[in-house]
Amino acid sequence: MLTTEADARTFLRSLPPSFQIASELLPTISVAAQARIDVAIQNAWARSTMGKYDNNLAHFHAFCDTESIPHHLRLPASEFLLCAFAASFAGTHAGSTVENKLSAVRAWHILNNRRYNGGLRLNYVLKGVENLAPDSLPPRPPVTLDMIRFLAENLDFTNSFDCCVFAAAVVAFWGQCRLGELLSATERSFDPEVTPVVSHVGPSCTRGGSRTLHLPNTKTRGKKGDDVFLSRQRGAADPVDALNAHIAANHLLPGDPLFSYRARSGGILALTKRKFLARCTGRSSGDIFWFQTRPASPGNRMNFTLKGGELIHVKSCVLLVKFFTWFVGEIPPLAAKTTSFPSENWVVLGPKYCVKFTISVVHSVNPSRS
Repeated sequence: MLTTEADARTFLRSLPPSFQIASELLPTISVAAQARIDVAIQNAWARSTMGKYDNNLAHFHAFCDTESIPHHLRLPASEFLLCAFAASFAGTHAGSTVENKLSAVRAWHILNNRRYNGGLRLNYVLKGVENLAPDSLPPRPPVTLDMIRFLAENLDFTNSFDCCVFAAAVVAFWGQCRLGELLSATERSFDPEVTPVVSHVGPSCTRGGSRTLHLPNTKTRGKKGDDVFLSRQRGAADPVDALNAHIAANHLLPGDPLFSYRARSGGILALTKRKFLARCTGRSSGDIFWFQTRPASPGNRMNFTLKGGELIHVKSCVLLVKFFTWFVGEIPPLAAKTTSFPSENWVVLGPKYCVKFTISVVHSVNPSRS
């Protein structure tokens, strides 16, 4: 989200000042009330989204420059101009990509309280762009457990950076996380409201030492965050062992980014997606591959299926484990194998609430380590 007025101005920096709404056009309400409106609407989009919108607005202005569109006719944009901008990508871009570019233009109109003129004609232009889109790349195979094991065999665990990379890989795989939910956007600064820190790793919650990880910001829940369950596994692919080894190798403190490593100078650098992928695909050293595939989440869903398990939302596993801990004593954490139980309706009783949902009872492929 936007945290300062400067962040919001970044989104508008390419716009001529004459198109900012003058204060005299606003309703006759207090300055404080106007400021609250500005703060609220500036925080309607995530900071990363606003960054993308900033780039897409630059594309819009570049198109207008190419077509010699005068500045005073650009924004607010007429439907004819919006259609022309969208049609300029026909045959080269997917319809969804063009819609994202138009979303940036629409956001400008929302921020500046101007009418957005996208209508029926623009919708049909977008349909045409989608129909003319080039063939997409063939689906990439999902990440598999064998790839995780291959990665473990090819990393150097005497290297603290490789320890960090492997920990991020196995947590993304078993926790079904998006890399953006785990890794920082920049290596020298990070936002603890977006990126998990060491203290977000919970204590052991089963006899075998399985743990939870709190994600402060997720794609689906935003700033509300979510918890993922890291079940103990056999062999080198165990996420708990990988996390422990990584934290110890890099001497991380509770407030450090969870996936960070020691630079040669001794300082902490946050692991970024770019460096993570470069290491896993072999562009930095070695011949490691694996993340030329789809993200870890679909791969682990397939892993559950291949092992005979009916997948339920793993991020709800903590609730399931608590249920059995309260009423049965202990069960192995969710990992793979379906028991003979059919789907049942369980009522999970909390201190102040009662939640009813449908699950399929599953148990771990490695109950001895749960």
